[in-house]
Amino acid sequence: MKSFYTRLISALTSIITAIVFLASPVYAAESLKSTSTRMTWYLSPVTCAPGDDIRIDVTGYNQVGLSRLQGVGIKVAAPIQITGMSDYCNTYNASINYTINNNQIDFTLSGSNPSAGADGSVLFSVYCHVPAGCPAGTYEIGWDAEYWYAETGSGSPYFGLVRRSTITVTNSPSTGTTPTTTTSTTTTTTTTTSTTTTTTTTTTTTTTTTTTTTTCQPVLDMNFNMKTPPTKTTYYVGEDFDISGAEFENLITFTNKYNKTSYYDYFDRTLDYLDVDSTGFNKWVPGTYTIYVTDNVYVLDSYGESASGSKTISFNVQVIEKATTTPTTTSTTTSTTTTSTTTTSTTTTSTTSTSTTTTTQPPSDYWVYFYPFTQDVTYVGNSFKLDYGIVPDINSTIAWCESSDWSVAGVSSDGTVTSYKPGTATITLHILTADGENLEASRTFTFVNKEPETNIALGDVDSNGKVNAIDASAVLKEYASISIEGAESFTSDQKTAADVNKDGKVDARDASMILKYYAYLSTLNEEPLDMESWMATQ
Repeated sequence: MKSFYTRLISALTSIITAIVFLASPVYAAESLKSTSTRMTWYLSPVTCAPGDDIRIDVTGYNQVGLSRLQGVGIKVAAPIQITGMSDYCNTYNASINYTINNNQIDFTLSGSNPSAGADGSVLFSVYCHVPAGCPAGTYEIGWDAEYWYAETGSGSPYFGLVRRSTITVTNSPSTGTTPTTTTSTTTTTTTTTSTTTTTTTTTTTTTTTTTTTTTCQPVLDMNFNMKTPPTKTTYYVGEDFDISGAEFENLITFTNKYNKTSYYDYFDRTLDYLDVDSTGFNKWVPGTYTIYVTDNVYVLDSYGESASGSKTISFNVQVIEKATTTPTTTSTTTSTTTTSTTTTSTTTTSTTSTSTTTTTQPPSDYWVYFYPFTQDVTYVGNSFKLDYGIVPDINSTIAWCESSDWSVAGVSSDGTVTSYKPGTATITLHILTADGENLEASRTFTFVNKEPETNIALGDVDSNGKVNAIDASAVLKEYASISIEGAESFTSDQKTAADVNKDGKVDARDASMILKYYAYLSTLNEEPLDMESWMATQ
């Protein structure tokens, strides 16, 4: 779990770092000088002719020793072709592995005991070929750093800057191939006694070999299943849907572009990771309804390759009518006859019959419901009207209303509820239908005091008066903790400051926007917008 936690943090950090790079000022051909206190890599500009093989050096300023780098590429505008790059960085004491895809070369760097290197020193080089028919003009060579992730020699993540450059192709004839070099030397020796001419020609040829690694299409396969159905799959009319008791699993296989396969077995996929869609469920109408559950997956393997995807499964639930009671009649008859005969008198007791009937009435044929937008929790001091509907539809009026605790909340004759103090109260409406039915409908509400408004600066998670990368890092750490362990550590104020896009969640999107705003502050020469106003422009 710790390993997965670490990889998730690395992936999220890579995404956020890319946003910083995109927000930093980049020019078509910047001069090779330091413009930031952060380490900055430059691509050297080159002037060449059609048919040339050229070398582009990567130089660094404000150098920091890196022991690891991944998720980085260099791309060049067509028709110029990338043919290879250095396989070792002496400054970082690190090997370089690369793959070429069309006009882009992706590479990783891995080593130990790196040195920082001097400002302006060459770290490594990229080799390109300019086709013979290449039109004259200026062609851009730049970076693909969307998934940049780097570590220093101590293992700490480091965020640097990169700068693009240009290749200028002229109409001049080719100046020869680089690094392939041909040298010709001619020597002539003459004496006075004889005329002898000696010519010596020496030709040196260097052959460049380009190594290309074949890649394949990444494949993410998910076997997402429901192990145990919900505790409740049959509902009476009027009962709310409840997915509790359901258990899920997702067995994932990821084969990356290097044809390396990793396995992720989530035998207990909790509901925190899943999206449950029950919008088709209608508790008021009997029938069978389909519930959809979607698992959104992101994986990062040990080779630095990532993938994301989703899979949806479904199951059915039923809504049925409640059982009704059939009217019954019970009759009891008691008969007693006594006859006494004597010589003087006759007494006759006649039969007495008693009939007792008990009748149980069937329940109402109507169902009363409250409109869905009525909230169960509301603030003290609020007033709202209880709106209701009847199935099947029929004209009706509110006969009278009552509250279980009038000191907490009262209700007027038209169903308007007014809360007085914190607590819980059940409001009951007594409704008379047009055909004479007397109906009751109740709903329990919780009333709470509204929290006083605080002066919370959006994005300033640590409340130090600044919005910077430290705040973004705190948001990422909180998001990872919630995603992996389900544990929250932010206070209510910190959640408010961290949720910059105000979607009710603290996640990587908030960290991205905080870093992007930080980059905006770092490059501005005028009075900046606060983050609340800046977010309105995004």
